[in-house]
Amino acid sequence: MNLLAVSETDISPPEFRGHLVREALVNQLQRSPKKLTLIQAPPGYGKTGLLCQIYRMQPQTALWVNIRQSDNDPINLIQKIGAAIAALKSGDAVKSSQYQSDGFTPPSFNPWILSLIDELNEFNGVDIYLNDVDFLVEAPVLDILNRLIRNTSSDVRFYITTAKAASFSYAHLLMENQVASITQETLRFGKSEIIQVFKLAGATAPSASLLQKMVDLTEGWPAAIYFAAVNLEASSLESFLAELSHGQVAFDRYFVERVFERQSSGVQNLMLKLAMLDRFNIEICQLLSEGESETQQLISYIKNNTFISPIDASGTWFRFHQLFNIFLRKRCQFDLTLNEQNQARLQAAHWFKEIRNEEEAIGLALQAKAFDQAALWMEDAFPTVVVRYAKHVTYLDWFKTLPEEIVNQHPRVRIGYIWSLSAGRQFLAAAEQMSLLGRNKHAYSASVQKEIIRVVALANCAAKALKDEIKNLVPTVTQWLDEWNDDAHFKNINDYHYELGIAWLVKGFSEKCNSDFLQARAALNQAMEHFQAYGSYYGQCWARSLSAITYAKQGFHHEALKEAKEGYEQAQKQLGDKSHPGYGLAALISAINYEYDELELAEKYLEGALEYLKEQSSTDMLMAAYETKTRLFMHDGSVEEGIGFLKDGIKWAESQSLKRLYLKLADELVVWLLRHHRVAEAEQYSSQYDLILGDATGFQLERLEHKIAARSIVYMMLDKQDYSGALTVLSPLRERAERFGHLRRLAEWLKLEAMSYWLAGKKDQSKQSIIRALEISSSQNYYRLFLDDLGELSPILTHAEASSKGSSYHAFLAALSSKIAPTEETVANGVDALTAKETVIIKKLEQGSTNKDIAAELFISEGTLKWHLHNIYSKLQVKNRSTAVIVAREQGYL
Repeated sequence: MNLLAVSETDISPPEFRGHLVREALVNQLQRSPKKLTLIQAPPGYGKTGLLCQIYRMQPQTALWVNIRQSDNDPINLIQKIGAAIAALKSGDAVKSSQYQSDGFTPPSFNPWILSLIDELNEFNGVDIYLNDVDFLVEAPVLDILNRLIRNTSSDVRFYITTAKAASFSYAHLLMENQVASITQETLRFGKSEIIQVFKLAGATAPSASLLQKMVDLTEGWPAAIYFAAVNLEASSLESFLAELSHGQVAFDRYFVERVFERQSSGVQNLMLKLAMLDRFNIEICQLLSEGESETQQLISYIKNNTFISPIDASGTWFRFHQLFNIFLRKRCQFDLTLNEQNQARLQAAHWFKEIRNEEEAIGLALQAKAFDQAALWMEDAFPTVVVRYAKHVTYLDWFKTLPEEIVNQHPRVRIGYIWSLSAGRQFLAAAEQMSLLGRNKHAYSASVQKEIIRVVALANCAAKALKDEIKNLVPTVTQWLDEWNDDAHFKNINDYHYELGIAWLVKGFSEKCNSDFLQARAALNQAMEHFQAYGSYYGQCWARSLSAITYAKQGFHHEALKEAKEGYEQAQKQLGDKSHPGYGLAALISAINYEYDELELAEKYLEGALEYLKEQSSTDMLMAAYETKTRLFMHDGSVEEGIGFLKDGIKWAESQSLKRLYLKLADELVVWLLRHHRVAEAEQYSSQYDLILGDATGFQLERLEHKIAARSIVYMMLDKQDYSGALTVLSPLRERAERFGHLRRLAEWLKLEAMSYWLAGKKDQSKQSIIRALEISSSQNYYRLFLDDLGELSPILTHAEASSKGSSYHAFLAALSSKIAPTEETVANGVDALTAKETVIIKKLEQGSTNKDIAAELFISEGTLKWHLHNIYSKLQVKNRSTAVIVAREQGYL
């Protein structure tokens, strides 16, 4: 995997020389540190200089981030903060890879944000310095900043500079008296500070009268004081102050104009050109100047730090103070023609391209309206910017700037746009772009036409897989592989490995859905090899996820668990504690642990997963998460929560057009409703999804509804006492499971067959079916298959146990029997024991969590939570939460 695209310049403080140390101010902050220190003042008040002083004088561990305009792409901001953290953890450098991205990056950055929060909280106190937060204006990046400030621990402190009112939220900190505000009033220089500044500059301090005049006229503005100390002799200073006293415009603007006018025309021209750039260095100065003398004059000016700020520790990169920059950009409109402005931008763009900084090069070319040049660079850059680093936001912004006629001349630009849209799950917009590309392909060369055909076909396959549209997907993706599985068709080997990785992943997914498990695993192994060659940990983890699902679908739970755990460990190591692939693998591990009756492990792995699986995951992982969470609710006795959870899941799946998911959840819902004798509700959902049959002849296994929700159809028949009908439906289901090798499914159909025979009074046939189910289950520990239907199965299992001695399933049946022994729990004082769910809630109360937070974490409504709290208070014989915590602790729950 490539290293993070973060320069040392972005995460190191600038070096300010000759600046007055505000020791009293820094000491005051050290004596009473707050969660947030906000340095807010107009340009020229020394905000960055003060921030550097605090940074270097504070004893606590600290990280520094220079904010730039490009950080409005969340990927850039997250990677910068991640790189700054990694720089503090030199022995843990590999962990920084969790903030690396590729084309699989999801539309949500939640896992990365939570990882940043966790890493910051791991420090035993850390200070975070964010310089020039004004540049952050987009909602997603402001949300990242809000969450970092709100959710880090109290010993994680933020020091932030901004020239205007902060756009992020910190009202909660104001209420807690956790904000230290440093304003322009605090930063103004008085007489004593002015004398010290002149002394630092090696200049003679002004006389008392000049000193008073300077305070009055400059209002203690540090930029003016530094300029005067460095550039003006005593006579010049007096003359300059006299000029200022006659100024008819705002003082700061008047001062900036005079600073500019003091420069030679060549330096003025150079300043105007440099002002159009986000940053500049000496080489760019030489590039844009008309002669060497102008460059040398500006270098001298830079050394004096007058209205020019260094932005890194090495002193290589600079930018103008914001106020000066605003003035210069306005002067550009009058002093430079539009052509001169664009030529300067384009010259700088070429320089950035030569040092392989494509992002700044393309941005400047677009500003220069050199659209053809920008499009050429975008064609070359999209494999890196979009596919390698997943900077979809940046690329989408570039694309929107280009005129349509330019895009039509550069088809690979549109290809990059299609990849960006698809990665963000904007499928309709991507399909529209594919259609445009397809209609215009005949206007391009034969080689470009081939690339268009290849990319559009693959993007279509990937979109269908993401939308769970598997019909005819196997032949489509197989045809693509037959045609393009040769690196000779690709411009570079990275494109080949990335696209082949996606194609084999799609093929593995679709073959798994069609139950061709050998083909699925072979395809997923190919996908893994290509993603390893490309260096995509995301791709490797997705391939492992689907491989684990393939084993699980066959019923090979031991193999599935091994594959899922290996993938989960890889995700934890390479993508961090929180990642979408990691959560997907955790859901699979949870589902298998539930099957093993390891309920605490199932709960642990599933915690927090569903939110991220809904953002980006395959249907199978969503099924695993929803079903397991529901079953855990039911096991805890939280029937209403479980049923409500399934109903909400069905609504969400329908809103996402995930048909397999909502049918599977409807199947689960109907079964649980029938288990709890809520027949009317079960019939309502069965009718809604066409799952009620007139008789068994109406069952059609080829229909998706009947194939996915067959279990609920059988349970409904059993409830209606149509035992022969249930057996008729089960016959093709059992035959299909045997044919495709679905062991878990086969065991389930045999279990239902045993129940049907038993209820029909055919005990011998029932015994034969349950024994076959036990034989299959014993090899893979399908305990919950039997425990979830314990009421109906108890007599059947007892009947089978009589002749189990010496059988292959004897030990399994004995273990199963031990699991179903009654365990009535009561506490010593005779009060009813808290349930597992109520114990979880009382622990949340002890932590001080609000009702809203507890309800969200447990996937229940606040109304349901209040019902639980009522039961807890009744059992503990208390009236409020604080007393409940005390009593629960006394009784050993905490």
